[in-house]
Amino acid sequence: MASALNTARAGIEGRVKTNWAATQVAWPGVEFDAGEMDWIRPTLVFGEGGMESMGSSGIRTVEGRLFVDFFTLGKTGHGDLYGYIDIMSDLFDGVTVGSVEFLAASGPRDVSDEQWQGLQIEVPFIIEGTT
Repeated sequence: MASALNTARAGIEGRVKTNWAATQVAWPGVEFDAGEMDWIRPTLVFGEGGMESMGSSGIRTVEGRLFVDFFTLGKTGHGDLYGYIDIMSDLFDGVTVGSVEFLAASGPRDVSDEQWQGLQIEVPFIIEGTT
């Protein structure tokens, strides 16, 4: 299942890279300087795994979450961020990317700090693979 996780990661990142042009993207583990531009930070978190038997084979699943943080500089309000959230939600809600099935997004939650106004959505997903 380890290669399935990496394949899922690559597919999710590829969907963002291909379809997101609204802001800069800060990828985990990659140096990034937002300057004064709006930006997002997608983060994948893999969770519980399971297996369902079907005769001599089974279906393995792994649950996960795609967290996307949306940021704008200063005290300008959340209006632009909600627009970004709508675009990102449409990109993943109910969509299947390879073996990754996305469910409905939840949030947003406030993730603002002293410098950036921020909101976060969470999009649950299930990775399914046959063993």
